[in-house]
Amino acid sequence: MEKKCSGIWNRIRVFDTFKLKMLAVISMSIDHAGAVLMPECIWMRIIGRLAFPIYCFLLVQGFRNTYNIKKYIGRLALFAAVSEIPFNLAFYGAIIAKESRNVFFTLLLGLLLLELITLLRTYGKTISPVMNGALEGAAVLSFALAAEVLKSDYSFYGILMIYCFFLLENNFFMNLLFQALINIRLMGYIQGFALAAMLPVYLYNGSMGCKKYKYFFYWYYPVHLILIWFIAVSMS
Repeated sequence: MEKKCSGIWNRIRVFDTFKLKMLAVISMSIDHAGAVLMPECIWMRIIGRLAFPIYCFLLVQGFRNTYNIKKYIGRLALFAAVSEIPFNLAFYGAIIAKESRNVFFTLLLGLLLLELITLLRTYGKTISPVMNGALEGAAVLSFALAAEVLKSDYSFYGILMIYCFFLLENNFFMNLLFQALINIRLMGYIQGFALAAMLPVYLYNGSMGCKKYKYFFYWYYPVHLILIWFIAVSMS
């Protein structure tokens, strides 16, 4: 009976890394098209709430499984720089905009935080658990404030979401509770619909899936923003 239940559960876990990335890309595209081209279509923004939690989850999985953290950090830094002008053009109609930075900056800060926490946990074994916990909390707060100062997309809350996925990845229901606290209680408005992303995350099977299009997902972000900007200019 136990083996039968296990087999059924394995068949239910249908989302691999590639499928989660595709879901996030589709959700993000609908969200950005709605925000720039059809701001009156709230349903598009609601669908778009799926994307960022999935990206946060995948960032944690990528951190856990990467063979070269320096290259991973370098890729995020590179595409944060590459995507900034397309982001500014799409959302602010200018090459330089002070209002916000693109989401790659948030993911980059989140990745740096995870690496720092891992180092603290590795080399902090000789100090008291209370001190270690205090240092980790200070690190989370520092990076969250850095995201706020930088005005990266999702800023303070984005860092908290990444940290929750990292800290509570083996406890789905506690993770769900804290994600609800961040998205509903702290961010509010339509951001509460982001909790729907926890279902495909829960159904993640741990496999990579198709590995051929790794850089497609990096390049898609700036390219689709340029396309949205071009459409917006053409419509004006």
